[in-house]
Amino acid sequence: MPDILQLRGPRAVSEFRLAKLVAQLSKVDPGIRAVAAEFRHFIELERELTPPERSILERLLAYGEPPAESHGRLYLVVPR
Repeated sequence: MPDILQLRGPRAVSEFRLAKLVAQLSKVDPGIRAVAAEFRHFIELERELTPPERSILERLLAYGEPPAESHGRLYLVVPR
C-alpha cells in the first residue's frame, strides 16, 4: 500500500483577506482571534524517498510566501 507524504505549501490567502475573514468570523464566535490558509501538497509514494530525493521535491514545491507557524486547530479542506 502506498504512503502519502504531506508537505506544507505557501500561504493561500493575503493578510488583507485573512483580516477580513477574522472580522466576519468574530461576529459569530468572539473567541476567534486569528485564521490562516495555506496550500498542502499530497504525494503518493510507492517507496520511502531518499534524503536527496526528498530535498529535490521540497525545493520543487518551494514557491510563494511561506506559511506562518501554525497554532491552534487545523481544519483541512481538500477537493474531492
